[in-house]
Amino acid sequence: MDNLYFNLIPSELIEIILSYVTSLDLVNIIGLIDIKVNWNTICYYRFEEYNKKIDYNEYEKELGLFEFNKILDLKFTQDELKDFQALVLTNFKIYRLPGQIGYLTGLRILDLRINYLEKLPNEIVNLIHLEHLDISYNILKEIPNSICKLINLKILVLSYNKITEIPLQITRLSNLSFLDLNYNMIREIPIDIYKLNKLTDLDLSYNSIYELSSYFTQLKVKIKI
Repeated sequence: MDNLYFNLIPSELIEIILSYVTSLDLVNIIGLIDIKVNWNTICYYRFEEYNKKIDYNEYEKELGLFEFNKILDLKFTQDELKDFQALVLTNFKIYRLPGQIGYLTGLRILDLRINYLEKLPNEIVNLIHLEHLDISYNILKEIPNSICKLINLKILVLSYNKITEIPLQITRLSNLSFLDLNYNMIREIPIDIYKLNKLTDLDLSYNSIYELSSYFTQLKVKIKI
């Protein structure tokens, strides 16, 4: 059945029909005919008939991973994406990172270097196991608040952007040991940076910081300015 036939059927009826299709088959069908459906409607019918058989979270994740694959034109299978611990999207010419990135909950390393990202989707907070995040060579103007919620992050690279300040929320990253912010537009270092107890390396070279307060010289942190 192709798009022509589906276009002749009311969308409400399509949603009822698709609500009886298995999760995997539904992903394949949407991939073949490229139709838009109302997830909430499908979920309603699925749960009313099969509320003991359908795993809502797994079903939603299957669709989310499919969309992520499709938007970025990746060649991975659904199962491969589920198990990913490292994802490298260097020089993919990405202007917008899809919110479906939040379904890759097993990620520990995410490399987004050399793209055109101005911001990150809020769903990135779901990457609770992320330890290494590199967003260098993009066009970020600020450090997204969503990054400051990734409490397992150890390495954060944000060099070669247009960041003007370091937000106080960054002190939530209690496991951060390496922070690279060189080649930005930062003018000062917040004094609360000392709360990052595990921080050993802070690179702020090639910013607009011309003098370092004597307070920071007392910290056990290797600082470059």
